[in-house]
Amino acid sequence: MTPTQEHQLILILSDFVPVLDGDIVQAINPEAHRLTRQLILAKLEEEDDFLLQEPSLSDWVEENKRVLQEVSDEEFQEVLRETILITELQIGHSLFDPLTDGQRGQLAETILQNKIKNEEASSKKSVGFFSKATQFLRGNR
Repeated sequence: MTPTQEHQLILILSDFVPVLDGDIVQAINPEAHRLTRQLILAKLEEEDDFLLQEPSLSDWVEENKRVLQEVSDEEFQEVLRETILITELQIGHSLFDPLTDGQRGQLAETILQNKIKNEEASSKKSVGFFSKATQFLRGNR
């Protein structure tokens, strides 16, 4: 995924992840964790039918659909997780306020913890695979 696609994906998700009151983040949309590329594409298809009379908005929707079609499901989920993390830190603050030093530190800590969990899970899977492969090769099926 290119940086431009990632930025566009973050902008797309900003319409689906936060619950806003004006520009103040109130909460995370309860459906945010269940979002998929296909679900957002379907919602954009619905909007596209409605926006046909406004060419500039229709172009924007088409560009968003193109980005969603180009990124992988894994890339989408990664950006979604990051967007949810950042949105959680912004609750009670303006969507446009930069993160404070404390919020950035908390974000870094959360990302590091998630990375450690993922690496541990990955190493357990690979150990399990190699153990099973070794048993198979030894004839201990």
